[in-house]
Amino acid sequence: MIIDPIRDLSSYIRVADEEGLTITHAAETHIHADFASGIRDVAIKLNASIYVSGESDDMLGYKNMPNHTHFVQHNDDIYVGNIKLKVLHTPGHTPESISFLLTDEGAGAQVPMGLFSGDFIFVGDIGRPDLLEKAVKVEGLSEIGAKQMFKSIESIKDLPDYIQIWPGHGAGSPCGKSLGAIPTSTLGYEKQTNWAFSENNEATFIDKLISDQPAPPHHFAQMKKINQFGMNLYQPYTVYPATSTNRLTFDLRSKEAYHGGHIEGTINIPYDKNFINQIGWYLNYNQEINLIGDYHLVSKATHNILYNLLDMIMCLDISYHKLKFKHNLFIVKT
Repeated sequence: MIIDPIRDLSSYIRVADEEGLTITHAAETHIHADFASGIRDVAIKLNASIYVSGESDDMLGYKNMPNHTHFVQHNDDIYVGNIKLKVLHTPGHTPESISFLLTDEGAGAQVPMGLFSGDFIFVGDIGRPDLLEKAVKVEGLSEIGAKQMFKSIESIKDLPDYIQIWPGHGAGSPCGKSLGAIPTSTLGYEKQTNWAFSENNEATFIDKLISDQPAPPHHFAQMKKINQFGMNLYQPYTVYPATSTNRLTFDLRSKEAYHGGHIEGTINIPYDKNFINQIGWYLNYNQEINLIGDYHLVSKATHNILYNLLDMIMCLDISYHKLKFKHNLFIVKT
């Protein structure tokens, strides 16, 4: 079972092969805005059963889903062998958001051990409710989402404190305001340290959640639509010699290297953990772009863009062997 898969399935397949396992199921917590979902790829490429939320109206729900798709609702159970995932409808970040409460019945357990919380609960924070309003341009959705989030938080307070929390994001994600740096938590710890569990006044909760949210990256609105309606299946790419440089061009090198010498008109976005969020501000989904860096750097960045964002990328690789800008040009084709 894969939860919230990315488009490039190779790492999942490799781990499954190493363990002598077969990927038979995948599930998604919500329609993502920050990366390109691989849920359809899992169904079509691996012939696996997939589970997505059926807790949404027709306008905002999933479209064009493949065979083997199961639309699940609150309190539904998903079994993968002896592992049970109970579906909890936890709206707020999005109307259809669901979480998966895991119980290992194969070990004789009759009580759950952990929650795949998606963008509902993070370490130290909760999911922002304003992305949908900014994506579909319907006024008032932020406050509606904040009210839903208040009720969702209240609905899980009675779960045992030992429940492990496995969130969809960590520090640096724009899907919340102040996500913690550690990757997992427990419900008891969040009750003690997460502001959302200590604020019992609904009006104050809503105000705190909505206020001071940073502007989302530019690509979120388009990515939301792509994940709702689907996109081409992920395909590997090959690097070939480039033929044109007349495109919006991003320099992936460090800011120190960039200031030491660069091509006029290029935009410096160093390739680090914030790369996708930063480049998303500039991307137009109908525009080809170039990337500048050494071959290895451009290959990694291209891979990251293709499975996170979009397919219409033409990448330029310039290897700075000397400061005089003697370089080799490459283009990435998908």
